[in-house]
Amino acid sequence: MRQFGGSWSESKLNCVENYALAYLQVMQKQHWYILHYVDAFAGRGKQVLKSSTPSSAERLELESFFGDYSERADTETFLVGSSLRALSASRSSARPFAHFTLIEADKSSCDELEAVIQSEFPDMKDKVDVICKDANVALNEYIDLVDWTRTRAIVFLDPYGLEVRWETVVRLATTGACDVWYLFPLGGVIRMMTNDGRIPERWQVRLDQLFGTHE
Repeated sequence: MRQFGGSWSESKLNCVENYALAYLQVMQKQHWYILHYVDAFAGRGKQVLKSSTPSSAERLELESFFGDYSERADTETFLVGSSLRALSASRSSARPFAHFTLIEADKSSCDELEAVIQSEFPDMKDKVDVICKDANVALNEYIDLVDWTRTRAIVFLDPYGLEVRWETVVRLATTGACDVWYLFPLGGVIRMMTNDGRIPERWQVRLDQLFGTHE
């Protein structure tokens, strides 16, 4: 299992999990809507934490996103990912999600995620679709299949880099029914914005896809 993230990653995921719980509580009596949870970069379900203490750079990133940060002495050895947290939140809620769409491009990660769900959430596996495909392609297919007059969804976009295309974000917006969490890959953008302004063509293409414009 690959090492991943740090204490800031856990705090970020706690924030999303708490939002899912609050969302389900708000929607508890709105039974005319079918509730979905979508994770476009679901990963393996669990990851090994890189270290128990965040680096100075990680701490700065955390503080800029969440405000004041009180460092803890210990963290879990394994980081439970967003998809498993959503399943856990749903299981503990009076109004659960009706369906989970978990997308991951890497086949081995999909296999591990399915195995974890089978092991830890066997009672919910019939509600879960694990889709091994590019996130943009899978999200567009998902949008086309859903009846958005009767469905509401949380869509979590936490890309590994610059994978999310702006056209995908626009399509999610046109549903009028998705609460979208998009953790924007600012670090990757800054690395491509060269100091001399001479950006390689292949980087320009990636940036154009990310922003939806060359302006």
